[in-house]
Amino acid sequence: ALLVLAAGCGKSAEPPKPSAPEPPEAVFKRALAHYDAADGKAMWALLSKRLQAESLEALRQIKASEEKVKELAVQFGITPEAVRAAGPEEFTTIVMTWRLKDAEKMRLHRDLKSPRVHQDGKRLRVSAVNSDGTFERVLYLVEEDGVWKVDEEQDVEHEIQEVGGEK
Repeated sequence: ALLVLAAGCGKSAEPPKPSAPEPPEAVFKRALAHYDAADGKAMWALLSKRLQAESLEALRQIKASEEKVKELAVQFGITPEAVRAAGPEEFTTIVMTWRLKDAEKMRLHRDLKSPRVHQDGKRLRVSAVNSDGTFERVLYLVEEDGVWKVDEEQDVEHEIQEVGGEK
């Protein structure tokens, strides 16, 4: 017993403090980079536990419906077997790859200005708009285990009207 006690001498009883979390703007930019690269594995790792659980349940429901599997296979241009076999990271990659085919949406994503951060209850709202103000990418972040995680994503399209109601 004395040997065990002596082995712990000189060591701090406190666990090391985590470093400051990556700034929310950097998390936003990293999420966009993962999106542009269709890196489902990296994007999955950025998701909050709540959003991962929600996504896993949605994937479970998709796989439970043969009709939905076939519908998504056609939509994504893959086989029903690929839909059924996809885990959450792979399915995230499939969805991101499909979204990358929308040239106009990708043009809007690549035209985003610097992100802005606002407190929204217990979450941070990090958003960026494109140069003409017609498109906004929004990520809601929560802090988990000392790092910011994506808890919700939104693409918002704004209609810009000139004075007098004309476009």
